[in-house]
Amino acid sequence: MDQTIHLCGHSAGGGTCGKPAVANFMWAWGERGACCAEHQTALNQLASNLKRNITFMALDGPTPPTIGRDERTRLQAEILVLREEAQEAKDRGLSLYKANAELAEQARLAAIRERELRAQVKDALAEKASAEEKAAEAAREAARCSFEMQKLHRLSTAANAGADDSRSRLAEAESKLELARVALEKTDKEKQALEAELAKLRPHK
Repeated sequence: MDQTIHLCGHSAGGGTCGKPAVANFMWAWGERGACCAEHQTALNQLASNLKRNITFMALDGPTPPTIGRDERTRLQAEILVLREEAQEAKDRGLSLYKANAELAEQARLAAIRERELRAQVKDALAEKASAEEKAAEAAREAARCSFEMQKLHRLSTAANAGADDSRSRLAEAESKLELARVALEKTDKEKQALEAELAKLRPHK
């Protein structure tokens, strides 16, 4: 005796599935058909999402009783509403995904900006350290010139001979001291400017 081969009638790739069916199914609102193993899993998932019952039966099993026309119409209307709600939930999920992607992009840009600020702070600190070293060197030079000037003053007072030479050396020492003082003032101003710039670059807590 010939055995009827049931095929899965679900849509797939623009047509019907056509794979050998493994079970019959019937929704609570009366829609029925045959499905393969893959689409049986998909129908179970859909029933779970819609919170509706679906019954699977053996291909050669007894046919389940049908429901009335009014009940079927009511259930079909209900499933349409549930499908619309599922689509709305899907749309909300897509909106949330897009918002999350925008927030992730903003976080990425903020991280890049933070790295740039850290690099600027590092450079400013290096410039400040260099300015402080220059200021210290200028101070040392000023101290050496001051010592030399005091020494020349003592020599000028104690010795009558060579007074002109001593005055010349004294004038030279005073000139060097003045230059050292000017350099010291300049480095102090540079240091203050760098400290102000560094304060601007530090992130506010």
